[in-house]
Amino acid sequence: MQDRYAFDVGDFGKFGLLRHLTRSPPRLPGQAVKPPLGVLWYATEVDDASDTGKFLDYLELDNFGMPSAAADLYRTCDPHLYDLFRWHMQEDRTRSMAMLESIVPLPAPTQFHREITGRGVAARDIWFKGAFAAVSECPIVFCDPDNGIASSAIEKAGSVQHVRVQELERLHKDGHGLVVYHHLNRNEPHLSQILYWIDRLRSFGSGATAVRFRRGNGRAFFVIPGDRAPDLVRRLDLLRNSAWVKNGHLEFVEEGAR
Repeated sequence: MQDRYAFDVGDFGKFGLLRHLTRSPPRLPGQAVKPPLGVLWYATEVDDASDTGKFLDYLELDNFGMPSAAADLYRTCDPHLYDLFRWHMQEDRTRSMAMLESIVPLPAPTQFHREITGRGVAARDIWFKGAFAAVSECPIVFCDPDNGIASSAIEKAGSVQHVRVQELERLHKDGHGLVVYHHLNRNEPHLSQILYWIDRLRSFGSGATAVRFRRGNGRAFFVIPGDRAPDLVRRLDLLRNSAWVKNGHLEFVEEGAR
């Protein structure tokens, strides 16, 4: 994740999904408060010429009246989140992870880890040790790398723009339910990429499933239940009849699809 990507349509999708997955019943008086969600930004300072982060048309920033019918297809999915994003980008326009942390309505106290991802084997291992500790109490962990899950070749190259499979395995072994962002490339069919990673992730997370976010660049989210979040996929399934799906933003990738 990079600051310049903040508030892009992909962020609207990712935080809408996280808000749904982390909803919980009201807390009882005197009940201890633990962070239900940990966000590992996999923050980078990579400079590239991609168009990622440029998709702001969904907010209709040039229209200072009520959003149009087209924009309302987004707003009806999560009106509170949409209005916050639109207000911020009209009034402030600061784009950063810190700003997202301060205004996105996630369950308190969400734990964020914003340290720049270590480059090189030793630095990466140190970085992940700190990231792992930061979200140790969180039943659900969201991993948000620039480009998604690393293939074997990319992992060997030590990319800071990817999450390593071994890092996901370590988090899952500790009981965390996982939500993982993955950027779909243009070199092969998106469905094939998603199905490959579902099979790979099921090697350590038997309930792994995926949804594709169909706005902006090709994106998928992999959801893996863990011992501390066993109902994570069930929570995801509750979205099937939501505006997210009905309005064409989210698409469930069904098991067995080819």
